[in-house]
Amino acid sequence: MGIFLDTPEGKLPECAILTDDPLRVEMFVAHHLEQAKLYTRQRGMTGYIGSYNGVPVVVQAVGYGGASLVAYLHQMVSLYGIRTVIYAGECVSREASLSLRDLVVAAKAYADGGCLSADAGLLKNAALAARRCSLAVRTNMVHTDDRYGTKDLEDCCLRACIVDFATYDLYDYANQHGISALSLLTVSQRDGECIDPAERQSRFHGLAQLAFETVALGK
Repeated sequence: MGIFLDTPEGKLPECAILTDDPLRVEMFVAHHLEQAKLYTRQRGMTGYIGSYNGVPVVVQAVGYGGASLVAYLHQMVSLYGIRTVIYAGECVSREASLSLRDLVVAAKAYADGGCLSADAGLLKNAALAARRCSLAVRTNMVHTDDRYGTKDLEDCCLRACIVDFATYDLYDYANQHGISALSLLTVSQRDGECIDPAERQSRFHGLAQLAFETVALGK
Protein backbone atom coordinates (compact mmCIF):
# COMPACT_ATOMS: atom_id res chain seq x y z
CA MET A 1 0.00 0.00 0.00
CA GLY A 2 1.36 3.44 -0.93
CA ILE A 3 1.68 6.41 1.37
CA PHE A 4 -1.46 8.55 1.16
CA LEU A 5 -0.50 11.27 3.65
CA ASP A 6 2.37 13.71 4.00
CA THR A 7 4.29 12.88 7.16
CA PRO A 8 3.26 15.26 9.96
CA GLU A 9 5.64 16.32 12.70
CA GLY A 10 5.16 13.62 15.35
CA LYS A 11 1.82 11.90 15.86
CA LEU A 12 -1.53 13.21 14.77
CA PRO A 13 -4.14 14.00 17.44
CA GLU A 14 -5.92 10.86 18.64
CA CYS A 15 -9.30 12.13 17.39
CA ALA A 16 -10.12 12.47 13.70
CA ILE A 17 -13.07 13.71 11.67
CA LEU A 18 -13.05 12.17 8.21
CA THR A 19 -15.15 13.13 5.20
CA ASP A 20 -15.13 12.27 1.52
CA ASP A 21 -14.78 15.72 -0.07
CA PRO A 22 -11.70 18.00 0.30
CA LEU A 23 -13.89 21.09 -0.15
CA ARG A 24 -16.08 19.96 2.75
CA VAL A 25 -12.91 19.72 4.83
CA GLU A 26 -12.19 23.37 4.02
CA MET A 27 -15.69 24.34 5.21
CA PHE A 28 -15.38 22.30 8.42
CA VAL A 29 -12.03 23.90 9.16
CA ALA A 30 -13.10 27.47 8.35
CA HIS A 31 -16.11 27.36 10.68
CA HIS A 32 -15.08 25.01 13.48
CA LEU A 33 -11.36 24.27 13.76
CA GLU A 34 -9.21 26.52 15.94
CA GLN A 35 -5.48 27.02 15.35
CA ALA A 36 -5.83 25.11 12.09
CA LYS A 37 -2.64 24.00 10.36
CA LEU A 38 -2.58 22.34 6.95
CA TYR A 39 -0.43 19.21 7.06
CA THR A 40 -1.28 17.42 3.79
CA ARG A 41 -2.69 17.92 0.31
CA GLN A 42 -1.24 14.72 -1.09
CA ARG A 43 -3.37 13.25 -3.90
CA GLY A 44 -5.74 16.20 -3.42
CA MET A 45 -6.97 14.88 -0.05
CA THR A 46 -6.67 17.87 2.27
CA GLY A 47 -5.89 17.39 5.97
CA TYR A 48 -5.66 19.88 8.85
CA ILE A 49 -4.57 19.67 12.47
CA GLY A 50 -6.13 21.96 15.07
CA SER A 51 -8.46 21.94 18.05
CA TYR A 52 -12.12 22.30 18.95
CA ASN A 53 -13.04 23.57 22.42
CA GLY A 54 -9.53 22.70 23.49
CA VAL A 55 -9.62 19.13 22.13
CA PRO A 56 -6.91 18.36 19.53
CA VAL A 57 -8.43 16.98 16.32
CA VAL A 58 -7.43 16.21 12.74
CA VAL A 59 -9.86 16.85 9.89
CA GLN A 60 -9.05 14.78 6.82
CA ALA A 61 -10.53 14.11 3.37
CA VAL A 62 -10.45 10.40 2.53
CA GLY A 63 -12.09 10.17 -0.89
CA TYR A 64 -15.19 8.29 -1.95
CA GLY A 65 -16.24 4.85 -0.74
CA GLY A 66 -15.14 2.32 1.83
CA ALA A 67 -11.92 1.20 0.17
CA SER A 68 -10.55 4.74 -0.02
CA LEU A 69 -11.59 5.51 3.56
CA VAL A 70 -9.86 2.39 4.89
CA ALA A 71 -6.65 3.14 2.94
CA TYR A 72 -6.33 6.55 4.62
CA LEU A 73 -7.59 5.36 7.98
CA HIS A 74 -5.09 2.50 8.13
CA GLN A 75 -2.17 4.88 7.81
CA MET A 76 -3.66 7.33 10.30
CA VAL A 77 -4.08 4.53 12.85
CA SER A 78 -0.94 2.47 12.24
CA LEU A 79 1.52 5.30 11.64
CA TYR A 80 0.14 8.28 13.54
CA GLY A 81 -1.87 6.98 16.50
CA ILE A 82 -5.49 7.83 15.65
CA ARG A 83 -7.85 6.13 18.14
CA THR A 84 -11.25 7.85 17.71
CA VAL A 85 -12.88 8.44 14.32
CA ILE A 86 -16.01 10.32 13.33
CA TYR A 87 -17.01 9.92 9.69
CA ALA A 88 -19.13 12.80 8.36
CA GLY A 89 -20.70 11.69 5.11
CA GLU A 90 -23.84 11.45 3.01
CA CYS A 91 -26.62 8.94 2.46
CA VAL A 92 -29.49 8.12 0.13
CA SER A 93 -32.87 7.57 1.79
CA ARG A 94 -36.31 6.25 0.93
CA GLU A 95 -37.39 6.40 4.60
CA ALA A 96 -40.73 8.23 4.66
CA SER A 97 -39.91 10.13 7.84
CA LEU A 98 -36.59 11.47 6.49
CA SER A 99 -36.19 14.49 4.25
CA LEU A 100 -33.28 15.98 2.33
CA ARG A 101 -30.67 17.49 4.70
CA ASP A 102 -31.81 15.44 7.73
CA LEU A 103 -29.07 14.10 10.00
CA VAL A 104 -28.66 10.36 10.57
CA VAL A 105 -26.56 8.70 13.28
CA ALA A 106 -25.60 5.25 12.01
CA ALA A 107 -25.97 2.98 15.04
CA LYS A 108 -25.44 -0.11 12.88
CA ALA A 109 -24.32 -0.80 9.34
CA TYR A 110 -24.86 -3.90 7.26
CA ALA A 111 -23.49 -5.18 3.99
CA ASP A 112 -22.94 -8.57 2.39
CA GLY A 113 -20.49 -9.35 5.16
CA GLY A 114 -22.99 -8.97 7.99
CA CYS A 115 -23.99 -6.29 10.48
CA LEU A 116 -21.69 -4.18 12.68
CA SER A 117 -22.29 -1.58 15.39
CA ALA A 118 -20.92 1.85 16.14
CA ASP A 119 -18.97 2.53 19.32
CA ALA A 120 -21.45 2.75 22.20
CA GLY A 121 -19.68 5.66 23.88
CA LEU A 122 -19.64 7.73 20.71
CA LEU A 123 -23.33 6.97 20.11
CA LYS A 124 -24.12 8.29 23.57
CA ASN A 125 -22.00 11.40 22.99
CA ALA A 126 -23.67 12.07 19.64
CA ALA A 127 -27.11 11.97 21.24
CA LEU A 128 -25.95 14.39 23.95
CA ALA A 129 -24.29 16.66 21.37
CA ALA A 130 -27.49 16.78 19.31
CA ARG A 131 -29.50 17.84 22.35
CA ARG A 132 -26.98 20.50 23.35
CA CYS A 133 -26.92 21.94 19.84
CA SER A 134 -30.70 21.60 19.30
CA LEU A 135 -30.11 19.41 16.25
CA ALA A 136 -32.80 16.97 15.14
CA VAL A 137 -31.19 13.61 14.40
CA ARG A 138 -32.38 10.10 13.60
CA THR A 139 -30.55 7.03 14.87
CA ASN A 140 -30.84 4.27 12.27
CA MET A 141 -29.30 1.21 10.70
CA VAL A 142 -27.77 1.87 7.28
CA HIS A 143 -26.83 -0.34 4.36
CA THR A 144 -23.37 0.34 2.93
CA ASP A 145 -22.90 0.11 -0.84
CA ASP A 146 -20.43 2.39 -2.64
CA ARG A 147 -21.49 1.50 -6.19
CA TYR A 148 -23.08 4.92 -6.53
CA GLY A 149 -24.86 5.70 -9.76
CA THR A 150 -25.21 2.05 -10.83
CA LYS A 151 -28.19 -0.24 -11.15
CA ASP A 152 -26.81 -2.17 -8.15
CA LEU A 153 -27.24 0.86 -5.87
CA GLU A 154 -30.71 1.54 -7.26
CA ASP A 155 -31.69 -2.03 -6.39
CA CYS A 156 -30.06 -1.65 -2.98
CA CYS A 157 -32.19 1.43 -2.27
CA LEU A 158 -35.29 -0.64 -2.97
CA ARG A 159 -34.26 -3.14 -0.29
CA ALA A 160 -32.85 -0.75 2.32
CA CYS A 161 -34.30 2.47 3.72
CA ILE A 162 -30.95 4.25 4.08
CA VAL A 163 -27.90 3.57 1.91
CA ASP A 164 -24.46 5.06 2.52
CA PHE A 165 -21.05 4.52 1.00
CA ALA A 166 -18.49 3.82 3.75
CA THR A 167 -19.97 3.10 7.19
CA TYR A 168 -19.74 -0.70 7.20
CA ASP A 169 -16.10 -0.56 6.11
CA LEU A 170 -15.37 1.96 8.87
CA TYR A 171 -17.00 -0.20 11.57
CA ASP A 172 -15.28 -3.32 10.25
CA TYR A 173 -11.87 -1.67 10.45
CA ALA A 174 -12.61 -0.26 13.90
CA ASN A 175 -13.60 -3.68 15.24
CA GLN A 176 -10.49 -5.31 13.84
CA HIS A 177 -8.06 -2.67 15.15
CA GLY A 178 -9.59 -1.68 18.48
CA ILE A 179 -10.47 1.93 17.74
CA SER A 180 -13.71 3.84 18.38
CA ALA A 181 -15.78 4.85 15.35
CA LEU A 182 -19.10 6.48 14.52
CA SER A 183 -20.67 7.51 11.23
CA LEU A 184 -22.80 10.67 10.96
CA LEU A 185 -24.66 11.23 7.70
CA THR A 186 -26.70 13.89 5.92
CA VAL A 187 -29.49 12.80 3.58
CA SER A 188 -28.32 14.15 0.22
CA GLN A 189 -30.64 12.19 -2.09
CA ARG A 190 -34.24 11.05 -1.73
CA ASP A 191 -36.93 9.97 -4.20
CA GLY A 192 -35.02 11.32 -7.18
CA GLU A 193 -34.24 14.65 -5.50
CA CYS A 194 -30.59 15.45 -4.88
CA ILE A 195 -28.83 18.26 -3.05
CA ASP A 196 -26.68 20.42 -5.31
CA PRO A 197 -22.95 19.53 -5.12
CA ALA A 198 -22.03 23.07 -4.05
CA GLU A 199 -24.32 22.78 -1.02
CA ARG A 200 -22.86 19.39 -0.09
CA GLN A 201 -19.43 21.00 -0.05
CA SER A 202 -20.20 24.25 1.72
CA ARG A 203 -23.39 24.13 3.80
CA PHE A 204 -23.50 20.93 5.86
CA HIS A 205 -23.06 22.97 9.03
CA GLY A 206 -25.33 20.78 11.16
CA LEU A 207 -23.28 17.72 10.23
CA ALA A 208 -20.05 19.55 11.07
CA GLN A 209 -21.36 20.82 14.41
CA LEU A 210 -22.58 17.37 15.41
CA ALA A 211 -19.23 15.80 14.50
CA PHE A 212 -17.09 18.32 16.39
CA GLU A 213 -19.33 18.36 19.48
CA THR A 214 -19.30 14.54 19.59
CA VAL A 215 -15.50 14.57 19.53
CA ALA A 216 -15.34 17.23 22.27
CA LEU A 217 -17.68 15.29 24.58
CA GLY A 218 -15.37 12.29 24.43
CA LYS A 219 -12.54 14.17 26.14
